[in-house]
Amino acid sequence: MSHKIFFFTLPAVAFCILSLAHSSYAVDSGYQSEFKKAGTLYQSSKYEQALEKYQKLSLIEATPEAYYNLGNAYFKSKKLGLAIAAYEKAKRLAPRDADIRKNLNYASSLIQSKISDPEGKISKDIENLFSYVTWTELQIVMLAVLGIIFLWMLLLLVLGRNPFRGWVNRVLWLMFGTVLLVHAAKYYTELERNYGIVIRADAEVRYGTSRDDKTVFRLPEGLKVRLLEERQGWQKVQISSKDSGWMNGEDLAIV
Repeated sequence: MSHKIFFFTLPAVAFCILSLAHSSYAVDSGYQSEFKKAGTLYQSSKYEQALEKYQKLSLIEATPEAYYNLGNAYFKSKKLGLAIAAYEKAKRLAPRDADIRKNLNYASSLIQSKISDPEGKISKDIENLFSYVTWTELQIVMLAVLGIIFLWMLLLLVLGRNPFRGWVNRVLWLMFGTVLLVHAAKYYTELERNYGIVIRADAEVRYGTSRDDKTVFRLPEGLKVRLLEERQGWQKVQISSKDSGWMNGEDLAIV
């Protein structure tokens, strides 16, 4: 009987934990006021001043609007790498926003040279598929499934029936298992992997973590690379399935 109580209370406990995790707060009026000022500067073609304000706003609260406008300001200031990095961050927060994706794709098309993706086509397709949903949205789905399971099991207990039997119970737990698998895939394709955007033209990739080490090759500004390891301000980057090397961390914007 004790193990049944444990499995019954598990959805309730998880439900409460996830509910607390998703508590939100309102953006204060000061933030909105600064956001409007930054927009006015941008519309007046004062891109450097707008850029400074958007940088501060993105640090105060990481919203897709802040990163999107920051990317636009970087782009107008001819800082392609930083613009792409800002668009990438905006896309992670609002993955289905058409304007963000449009600007990101356009900025990426301006990269001077193309290098084959280090993950391969299948892995890239999977990553693109899961890029249309955010981690928060997946957690909300899990919260909803756990809530349904809890209410269903509670109803069965009230009716004097076994809450651990029946096809409905199996379907609900199958749904929960599916959500867990999607969580795992999302974690593997996005959260477990670290990426950076090259923010300097002809950035050098070396054999080791010193400027005295020989340069392996150079990368164009704006290129997205996978980060494998960090060591004393240097990042080991993967360029393709066979090519990797070390870059100065100052030449990268971490996504």
